[in-house]
Amino acid sequence: YVSERPYCAVLSTPEAFSSIPGGDALHGVLRNVMESRTRSWSGVSSRTTTEFVEVTWQGGQTLSVPAGASRQYGSISHELIDLRGEQISRTIDIWQEYILMDPTIRHPKIITLGSYSGDLLLDERSMSCVYFEPDPLFRDVRRACVVLAMMVKDGPQYEMAYSVDDTAGKMRELTLEFTGLFEWNTAAAKTIARNVMKRMPLY
Repeated sequence: YVSERPYCAVLSTPEAFSSIPGGDALHGVLRNVMESRTRSWSGVSSRTTTEFVEVTWQGGQTLSVPAGASRQYGSISHELIDLRGEQISRTIDIWQEYILMDPTIRHPKIITLGSYSGDLLLDERSMSCVYFEPDPLFRDVRRACVVLAMMVKDGPQYEMAYSVDDTAGKMRELTLEFTGLFEWNTAAAKTIARNVMKRMPLY
């Protein structure tokens, strides 16, 4: 069959954004990055591998007996173009330095804010998303994956370069890679995806 266009919908954003001065706006920026600004995303995948023990009989026949199994998940990445003023880059910087880990003090910078009284648990530091593929009629979900504890790995790269041969500027492209716990194609994941899909406009 031919696959349909899949979608990404944000279920939650880092709660600690709200404890940073002016941070309430960051919830919307991050949601916009994941749902609307992304030009392509990949890595939402799952594959099961079965391990066998083999017994060789006289004459060269081999009997394979299942002895173990493992499941491999992909690594999620989103590619997009930054906005004028580097709003997306700055949002990711704040997430990394204030909520995940600042490379200078080796602690989240949010602890330096006297007003912060949280515990930096996962719901405060990470976001969660649902990725799903609808059926051709957009009436049901063909497959779905809920990804929890999503945190950005590598932040935006800042650089300046010049060449006399360059006759035009370059687009500022970003590639964001995320950690995450996958809930792949379970009944719960599909139920969440169906509820999101019902609220999506088709125009």
